Amino acid sequence: MFARSAYSPAMPLARTTMITENHLTNILAEQLISDFDLKLAQYNAVRNFPFWWQAFKKDWNKVMSANIAPNMDE
Repeated sequence: MFARSAYSPAMPLARTTMITENHLTNILAEQLISDFDLKLAQYNAVRNFPFWWQAFKKDWNKVMSANIAPNMDE
């Protein structure tokens, strides 16, 4: 393999770029994604809606079912 070669000019530049990108991808996959999964699980475990949510939802559904026609202001 080129990465283990003692002769550095024999390693193509594109190969080193791929190795670096692979390493960064592994860092993202192993560390950041697992952190995000943990935070999402913690958020979902203690998620409560605010006290006003039910009233908002009721008003939202009422407005969404209203008939909207052109020139309603007149």
